[in-house]
Amino acid sequence: MSEAFYIKTSCFTRPEFNPAWNNVPLVFGQYSFFTYPIFKETTLENNLILKPSELVSYIGPVFELNVTKRHTMAYAACLNDLLPIYFDDVTHPKLEIHPLFPVCCEWPALLDFFHENNLPMHRMVHATHDLHIYQALSLGQSYFTTAEVISLEQRKPGVYLTWKLKTVDADGTLVSETWQGNLFLGAKSEDCSAFPQIAPSTPKFSSPLVGTQVASLEISGGFAHTYTECARIWNPIHTEKSAALLGNMAEPLLHGPATLALAVSEIVKSTLNSDPEKIRRIGCRFSRPVIAPTDLRIETLETEENVIMFQILSQKGDVVLRDGFVEHK
Repeated sequence: MSEAFYIKTSCFTRPEFNPAWNNVPLVFGQYSFFTYPIFKETTLENNLILKPSELVSYIGPVFELNVTKRHTMAYAACLNDLLPIYFDDVTHPKLEIHPLFPVCCEWPALLDFFHENNLPMHRMVHATHDLHIYQALSLGQSYFTTAEVISLEQRKPGVYLTWKLKTVDADGTLVSETWQGNLFLGAKSEDCSAFPQIAPSTPKFSSPLVGTQVASLEISGGFAHTYTECARIWNPIHTEKSAALLGNMAEPLLHGPATLALAVSEIVKSTLNSDPEKIRRIGCRFSRPVIAPTDLRIETLETEENVIMFQILSQKGDVVLRDGFVEHK
């Protein structure tokens, strides 16, 4: 079976609920087989220049994902998050879905952007994440996701690019939005930075946290591989040393959302009475790489405004994830 199983087409029937998509191709197919040649040769490789005039306001095609029990169970299992509400479909006929699962809907839209714009993914690291959840995902339903580049900014380590990823259901109801920041290491912006849209503000973070709860997060040596396959998010900088070396990384790095998902699982169990559907927003900054195997420490603090602040520290005490927050009802 071909790995590139998603197909772009200009004649495939699109959902009629969103007029803005009339000229956007719909992409469909078996999600687990969707890949692109991430490390192909490119003229941008040695001197990566990003042009706001070409990239900002880019809107990619629509990607469809049918959410299956197999996929959602695998996602929770790889996190060792074995809450019965994710697995026991006898006691809980309406199984719930891990709050960070929307990243699985969003990945093909991001991957397509790199392919279409001939950009090397191994020069990019995940810097920030801000997921807004408007309604819970449901098993057996199809969801449609688009990626839009909303800003591009030159920073000291490289070029910082911000996306807005929108996911809707078959009726066009907005299910989730993610404002995601990625840093292209060593890249330059040819023209001035562009900010046609501004990402939402995030809760103010107090660090160091005072009066925190502390828990450990164990990262096994194979976690990046199991997360890759269970989330169906494949970028070899997370699993293959040769790919990591191409990006000037000594070892494969754990996916940022994998670390974030572990934190969310801990917060759901320890603070939200094992009820993931209470969560309305999840955000953080990824400040240092995590290399498996390792042990991490999460510090959390619940505020009076239905906001849980958290950060994750390495064995050495370095903050690897900062400004973390979970807003809940």
